[in-house]
Amino acid sequence: MKKEKLFALLSVIAIVFFSISCSDKDKDIDTDDEVTKLEFNTEEVINSLPDGLKSSDNEYAQQVVSYVESATDWSSFADNLEPPEDAEIISLKSANTNKTYKWSWSYGGYSYAFYWEYSDDASKRYWDLDIQYNNGPRYNYIEAWESKSGTKGEIKYNFQWVCASEESTSDCEDLYWVYTWEVDALNAYNFKYVWESTESEYEYYLSYDVKVNENGSGFVKYYINGGLLYYLIWDSIGNGSWTYYFGDLEQTGSWTV
Repeated sequence: MKKEKLFALLSVIAIVFFSISCSDKDKDIDTDDEVTKLEFNTEEVINSLPDGLKSSDNEYAQQVVSYVESATDWSSFADNLEPPEDAEIISLKSANTNKTYKWSWSYGGYSYAFYWEYSDDASKRYWDLDIQYNNGPRYNYIEAWESKSGTKGEIKYNFQWVCASEESTSDCEDLYWVYTWEVDALNAYNFKYVWESTESEYEYYLSYDVKVNENGSGFVKYYINGGLLYYLIWDSIGNGSWTYYFGDLEQTGSWTV
């Protein structure tokens, strides 16, 4: 993706977010047409952090809370995982399985069609959203799945669909935001948030690895371009330590709450 297109991409993303969020979702959905939603509640993770950590004015304690919130915050896309009330069902195989919706939206000479599909199998639920520009090909925007137990899942956003409005897509690269989560056998929350691209010219890549144990203790690992940059670990009270990595150099410190 050319550098000058990055700002255009972000602008179009904002417009499409606005178009989806402004669709009519305030009306009651008929009980025979109820939409299946993600069950996992990320607020549970924030609530499980030690009170001392959340209330601390220490900059490193605050960074912990900020990183955990970033790794668990897909609120910007939450509405995208549900079709708007005015969407048309174009495929329906059973009451709440293998269901496809379609709706359209136009802005500033652009015309978009959205295809939202829900399906499931014996162990998982799946959500997919494709975007089509005018009469061109459909580009996948969201792929999501969640176990029926609600203990693990993934949401992947691919912003390459914005290239659909370009005459040539040969220089377009996939740009992903990926959230994965799992509650393990010890009731610990495990999260990974990745922002990456298949393009090597620009430094798009970053990653948060987060673990929050049942007692509130945990750690955050922050990676840039595949290398560990920052590591924070804290106990069940909220006391912790941090390490910065600068190549072969390290800087460390600690905090108490």
